[in-house]
Amino acid sequence: MEEKQTFTTFDTFSVVGLIVGVGMLVFSIVSNAMTSQNSVKAQIETQRLALEIIGGGLQYTNANGDSQSARGPANIVGGNLEGKGRLGLDPWGQPYYFRVFNDNNGKKTVVVYSSGPDQMPDTDETKFTINAEGQLTNARFLGDDIGTVQRSWN
Repeated sequence: MEEKQTFTTFDTFSVVGLIVGVGMLVFSIVSNAMTSQNSVKAQIETQRLALEIIGGGLQYTNANGDSQSARGPANIVGGNLEGKGRLGLDPWGQPYYFRVFNDNNGKKTVVVYSSGPDQMPDTDETKFTINAEGQLTNARFLGDDIGTVQRSWN
């Protein structure tokens, strides 16, 4: 005798549920990988921006031998960024924030940070700790904010 197989409503919902579950798992894995990749990009960019601010921007010599500003954040305002502000955009379309500290010994410390994947700035720069010599001693990046602290060498 031959038995007929039937596909019930329960079977249909089970298959659809399984497909949706697998789809959500794949989406979650891909999304986490992209967020991780963007976080790495943001970390590298904060380091690059901090070094450019410390170094006074990038310079090049054109074909005529004239020295001109090529690009770089420090060149935006005549080769010397001071104080604090915003500069460029992170991988999530939000600005990078920077803060420049000058200590009593003439050394510069630059903090550059991004609000991170949630696009909400969690870092409160008023809590950056500065000692009596004017040196930045503590800059914690809160929440999912991504940042770097760079001190000048001289």
